[in-house]
Amino acid sequence: MKSKYTGIVFIKEMTDAFRDRKTIITTLLLPLFLYPLMFFFMNGAFGDMMDTAGGKTTVAVMGSASAQVREILALNPDITIADTQDPMTALKDGDVTLVLEGTQVSGGKLDVRVIYDDKKNASNTSMSYIGTLITQYNQASVNNQLAEMGIDMESLSPVTFSAVDLAEATGEQDGGNAGMMLSMMLPMLLVILLAVGGMATASDLFAGEKERKTMEPLLCTRAGRTAILTGKLMAVTTFAILNVIATVVGLAMSYFLSPDFFSISDEAMGTVQALNLPIPTVVLTVLLVLIMALVFSCLHVVIATYARTTKEATTYGTFVMFISYIPVLGTMMMGAGDIAEWMMFVPVMNVVGSLKMLLGGIVNYGFLGGSIAVSAVFLVAVMALARWLFGKETIMLRTTG
Repeated sequence: MKSKYTGIVFIKEMTDAFRDRKTIITTLLLPLFLYPLMFFFMNGAFGDMMDTAGGKTTVAVMGSASAQVREILALNPDITIADTQDPMTALKDGDVTLVLEGTQVSGGKLDVRVIYDDKKNASNTSMSYIGTLITQYNQASVNNQLAEMGIDMESLSPVTFSAVDLAEATGEQDGGNAGMMLSMMLPMLLVILLAVGGMATASDLFAGEKERKTMEPLLCTRAGRTAILTGKLMAVTTFAILNVIATVVGLAMSYFLSPDFFSISDEAMGTVQALNLPIPTVVLTVLLVLIMALVFSCLHVVIATYARTTKEATTYGTFVMFISYIPVLGTMMMGAGDIAEWMMFVPVMNVVGSLKMLLGGIVNYGFLGGSIAVSAVFLVAVMALARWLFGKETIMLRTTG
């Protein structure tokens, strides 16, 4: 019978929430348009930076030995030499990314002074590339002189170097690798979305009821407080999960609209391999994420129950969001193999660690099982606190008016 009232409360709250245009826009529609738009602009900026790093840059040349500098730069067809009367102004205006000043010094050597704008990423990247290009030119010149002297170049390099990953060296098959870019972004986005996805809904369903003075009539209905709390909690969790789903769809749209950004990111931050993970691993990871969604929803329910107004609940809920950033940022630069066993005992951090291992192709049922158990215990404690607050008349019926 109680489950009947729980379902009624859940349907009622979901219906009211979907009537609110602000909820639909912020929870469902905004992620569908925000992320494709964001990655579209990031694709252009990151692509320009990678083109510059690859030598596609425009420079100006000046100085008494500018002809020799032009000869060196002509070896790379991707470098464009701009003819300008005022190289410094061109650099300041962004018409060129570098100015190269060549002068002849004693001994017939060429001195190249690279002038760059340290406030522009393209100029900084070009400066690094030109430095590498000149180093390669010097090495090629040395090699040619040694070859003319009859010296075998291989004899000057007694040690060769090659890099092989562990899976290839041992012949062991792993679950693949989703790439560093994805393993950095996805866990961070997911946890942050879980932390904020149900905040607005919880504030409206609990503190908002107090403001509208509809909480007391609701508590006088045949539905018990447990059924009311459970139904509202289910609605908050549903919106948190819908926010995550909308974001995942938005990210998928971003990939199809700006595939070059993800391929560039893979080259810069780690190669991508096809993931091949056991189904139980994926199922346990999804279960852990769902439990964490419930935990965050319960935390927002506790806050919204204690608060007098939606504004007060939103303010307190911001602390939950900021606290969730700590384990996310603490593990952001970690790889899948860097996740330590003790992290399974820290809520939120165990979710991030599990997602990183999943994306890194690491199967660790002990870590997943421990993380689920710890998160479940934390969930029970937060739910007990929410139920205790929901049973306190002094808290449930207090308002500002």
